[in-house]
Amino acid sequence: MRPIYDRLALGHLLAELVRIPSINPPGDEAPCADLLEEFLSQCPQLEISSQHIGENRRNLIAVLRGTGEKKALLFNGHTDVVPVGERSGWTHDPFGAEVVDGVMYGRGTGDMKAGLLALAAATRLLAERKERLKGDIVFLATAGEEVDGCGAKAFVRDWDMSQFSGTVIAEPTGSIVVSAERGALWVKIHSAGVTAHGSVPETGVNAIQYLIETLEKIRKGFAPKTVHPTLGKTTMNLGVFRGGLEPNIVPDSAYAVLDFRTVPGYAKEELLALINGAIAEVTAEHPDAKLSIELINDRPQVATDDGDPLIQTAVEVNRELGRSTEIAGKVACTDGSILNTVCDTPMLIYGPGEASQAHVYDEYVRMEDFYNSVDFFYGLAEKLLG
Repeated sequence: MRPIYDRLALGHLLAELVRIPSINPPGDEAPCADLLEEFLSQCPQLEISSQHIGENRRNLIAVLRGTGEKKALLFNGHTDVVPVGERSGWTHDPFGAEVVDGVMYGRGTGDMKAGLLALAAATRLLAERKERLKGDIVFLATAGEEVDGCGAKAFVRDWDMSQFSGTVIAEPTGSIVVSAERGALWVKIHSAGVTAHGSVPETGVNAIQYLIETLEKIRKGFAPKTVHPTLGKTTMNLGVFRGGLEPNIVPDSAYAVLDFRTVPGYAKEELLALINGAIAEVTAEHPDAKLSIELINDRPQVATDDGDPLIQTAVEVNRELGRSTEIAGKVACTDGSILNTVCDTPMLIYGPGEASQAHVYDEYVRMEDFYNSVDFFYGLAEKLLG
């Protein structure tokens, strides 16, 4: 049964949430948490608390107590958004929350303030029911997901993750049930050289040149063969390259950051062996090369069996709502890579907005998909804990 609520009022609240520029870095997510707390605190059945992460940053937690007959269910979404990039790339104000033909535009609409608010709304509607659920609902709005997962890390530090039967993460999936996500491995490669005048480059050591040679060897050696049924292959992206001061100076330092998105079958150790092997080759060819690596992000793959009750119940709810019964994978990582690795808790990713809309100009979410997600999360909790 679909819950009854004021769609117009909830749409206005989503617009308020989107208009808060919680860009990470630096974060500044506290105003989002304040708005959500104001919305949830109107329901006295909810126990609300916070975890302070830093200046103007905090997690918001709301607990709906059940009878204790079943384990708790964790509802998670994040309050931070990525930078907007060049304003000239937007045809809509990135923090205007403008609605045109049933579509809301703005940074964070899909990734993931619509999903986050849908979880909050479902939590409040579940709290307003006459019948208590058989297990707790814990709503968690995290800070910092887009950069370092600081909010999720704070939560697993302070909470017993074994109490949860499953985690529901409302990242944008196009309202498709997602049971797995790729891991993320970010490797920073440093190159140190010796500066010299650009007219006599042979008197210096060119850090950029040796870094380029290393990256080329890595590119040639990167050949993932394993194909996961929903996640595809492990990917590699050269996301950052920095080095040099002026054209007439031999650069004495440079670095690059490689972003690997991993699937089962291509382990972290293989990737690190590939990188270290490339460095060894370059230093053997050029004894004056000085190269080193630094791990700056290491998120594991997370996968739940498609036959798990959490996933199958999600498919059932989607079927009842007239939505897709497909089970897919997510190529990007989420806070699930932190929340769900402590106790290997089953994980479901489901939310309004298309995954392709994350981090792009004119990001948007369809309002009907937003409202549908409220119904989905409500129905999912009813079936699992009712």
